[in-house]
Amino acid sequence: MEDKYTIGVDFGTLSARAVLTNTKNGEIVAENVQIYEHGVMERQLPDGTKLGKDWALQDPSDYLNALKNVTNGVIQKSAVKTEKSV
Repeated sequence: MEDKYTIGVDFGTLSARAVLTNTKNGEIVAENVQIYEHGVMERQLPDGTKLGKDWALQDPSDYLNALKNVTNGVIQKSAVKTEKSV
C-alpha cells in the first residue's frame, strides 16, 4: 500500500508552523516555520494608523503568506513525491 501524508498547520502569535506526517505510521516527515512579517502590532498598523491603549492586532496577510510558505516549505524539506500517478 502506498504511503499517504497529511499536513497540519498551527497559527500562533508570532509564527505559523507546519508538519508533514505519514498517515500510515504517524511519523513526522518534515517541519517548517514562518515568522509573521508584521508580528504583533501594538502601536500602529502597517499604514501608520496609531492604535489605542491595550491593542494587539495581527495583519491577516501574514496568515496567508505564512500558510503558503509553511506548506510549500514542508513539502520541499521532505522527500515526498507530490505528483499523483494515474
